[in-house]
Amino acid sequence: MLALSTDGVFSDGLVGGQWWAGTAMFTAVLGCILWKGALITDVWTKYTFIAIPGSMLVWFIYLPVVAFIGPAISVDVFPEYYGIVPMLWGNLNFWLFVLLVPFVCNLRDFVWK
Repeated sequence: MLALSTDGVFSDGLVGGQWWAGTAMFTAVLGCILWKGALITDVWTKYTFIAIPGSMLVWFIYLPVVAFIGPAISVDVFPEYYGIVPMLWGNLNFWLFVLLVPFVCNLRDFVWK
């Protein structure tokens, strides 16, 4: 909650709002789920590697596509995402949130394993 308490107020005066917080939360939840999946996987095959780290990679490719390319070709699927990528990726709170939340959520299982 502390990481999102400023609601993404940026130096240029823009406020991220619910889309900024929701996207950060979704990214952290995806990280939690994928790390948990990695923890319970006994044998890593090429398909496991494609599925677990590949899912996070697909998300980090999908977000800029929706935020930049969609509006550039006049396909406003999610107009709220326009310009959100620099706000997210340029914010230290986002990266700390995305790294620390999955770590803390899976710490017990990681220690147990």
